[in-house]
Amino acid sequence: MLEWEEIAAGRMEEDKITKRWGRLMTLRLAADRKALPHGLPRKPKLERLAAADANTYFKGLYPEEG
Repeated sequence: MLEWEEIAAGRMEEDKITKRWGRLMTLRLAADRKALPHGLPRKPKLERLAAADANTYFKGLYPEEG
């Protein structure tokens, strides 16, 4: 049986899940550092577009009261 099936079925203790998750995050970080030693390239145009989209989204959720 796969590990995720054990978790979904509730047959794995929470502390074991937490330890496994921590180990997976450590492995992922190591792989990211190996594959992308300088991080992802930044594209200022895309960052501006993302910031504008986020701003519009939050203004829609939390409109200022006039």
